[in-house]
Amino acid sequence: MASSAASRSHCNGAGTAMMLPGPPGRGNGGCIDLSPSGLLAHGAGSSVVVTDPRSMQLLCILPMPSPSLASFVTAVRWAPPSVSSLAVGEW
Repeated sequence: MASSAASRSHCNGAGTAMMLPGPPGRGNGGCIDLSPSGLLAHGAGSSVVVTDPRSMQLLCILPMPSPSLASFVTAVRWAPPSVSSLAVGEW
């Protein structure tokens, strides 16, 4: 049985357990986007998976909050950095 931690968002960090996402399906419709820094986000069932294709690392899995909201992620897009974050070098 899955632990309660497996039902929440999982990002790669110290001491954080990772769950493996399911594969992308037809319902995901090929939704994928590459960030300016080279990170790849794609739909996998009802989750969004973030990976670093250069190191082949699974960085983060973002499940939908409720399966009743949507059965598949159908669009993924990185948000552009805000102008204020670029000005102070946070990006």
